Amino acid sequence: MTEAPGGMENAPEAEASRPEGLPEAPDCPHCGGLRTRLASLFGSHASLATYWCDDCRSPFEVLRWRPAAAPAGTSQNRSS
Repeated sequence: MTEAPGGMENAPEAEASRPEGLPEAPDCPHCGGLRTRLASLFGSHASLATYWCDDCRSPFEVLRWRPAAAPAGTSQNRSS
């Protein structure tokens, strides 16, 4: 396990066990940088994953679960 600046750990096992739908390297919301990596599968809440930006050296969180796509021919709007 390697430690990133600021105490963020980048666990290789976290990369290997990335859940489906979790982005590999999302853009950094602070600087727009593209050199990001998964730091932890769990952030401040179980529904968040923590990423590390190598450009601005800042951590940021991404929502782990996204709504599933609706089956073809159905609407996600539940109002009648």
